[in-house]
Amino acid sequence: MLGLSTRVHRGQVRRGEATVQLGLGYRDSSLTEETRTDPAGVRAGDRTPDGRVDGVRLFDAFRGPHWTLLGPDAPELGPWARTVRGPAPEPYGPGLFLVRPEGYVGWAGDTAAGLPPYLTRLGRTAWTPGTRARSSPATVSQRSR
Repeated sequence: MLGLSTRVHRGQVRRGEATVQLGLGYRDSSLTEETRTDPAGVRAGDRTPDGRVDGVRLFDAFRGPHWTLLGPDAPELGPWARTVRGPAPEPYGPGLFLVRPEGYVGWAGDTAAGLPPYLTRLGRTAWTPGTRARSSPATVSQRSR
């Protein structure tokens, strides 16, 4: 990364696909965990694609310092996370997805029973389309750029 930014600064490389780096992934990172038995589509460690769940744009739901749990039977996790209930858009595939604040899937599983124990916290804060999370007074539309 340092070499690439140096070459861009010196004018040896033009900004383009190599500098955007949206294709980077962290599937082999210790910060990701894929527990689905038959993963399809987005996997833990992949950058999250945009989409809509109940008319709400996912990138708007992910924006902020919180984690986001996405899936049809997603439970409430606590004040550090938002819950978006509904089936994930087609590129994701089936399952539940815990999206880290920087926009990468940190965990993917078949059911909430597979959530790693260290992720569960006391407290009940859920975010569903059209409602406000207790941890943040702003609605999604107010945070949109």
